[in-house]
Amino acid sequence: MRELEAEFKSVFGVLYTESVRGRIIVLADFVDTALIELIEGFFKKQCKEIQKGKESLDQIVGSAFGRHLDLAFLLGLIPSKTFDDLKKLQKIRNHVAHSFFLTKFEDPEIKNNFQSMNVHKELLKIKLDDQKKNGQNYESNDFLFTDTLAFLGMDVLWQFPERQARLLARAMHDQLFKKDNK
Repeated sequence: MRELEAEFKSVFGVLYTESVRGRIIVLADFVDTALIELIEGFFKKQCKEIQKGKESLDQIVGSAFGRHLDLAFLLGLIPSKTFDDLKKLQKIRNHVAHSFFLTKFEDPEIKNNFQSMNVHKELLKIKLDDQKKNGQNYESNDFLFTDTLAFLGMDVLWQFPERQARLLARAMHDQLFKKDNK
């Protein structure tokens, strides 16, 4: 959990100031770190090697984000909606990480996956009321993109049974809404 706390502090330091590519990679790394801790917590009860600190999850299943995501879902540690959204984040992350060109939200690979995420659709419904008030187009709004990424991080944090992870998710939520009220 200590690694996750350190990761959380750095995520919000860059999430709203980084480039599109930077935001995607930073958030994907944060989610991957959270998934690793979630899975290791599950296995600590059953795997003596992890309990003793002799083995890490990466040594057992590998270090790929997709493997951690699939394993967390197969173990029932994340719900299917979150899993579906994180699979789309994985596609977006791989696309930007292996692209030589300047990454923009308008890139069809990014935009299509992003707009089909469950969390994006839920946030968009919330933001539509604001759109009526101030005329801002949230469909292409850069902050909605970043908020969606942040809410994906919160979805993973909410899966932890530990109170500390839930407090981190709450702090992330409060930070997002403080930003919206400025």
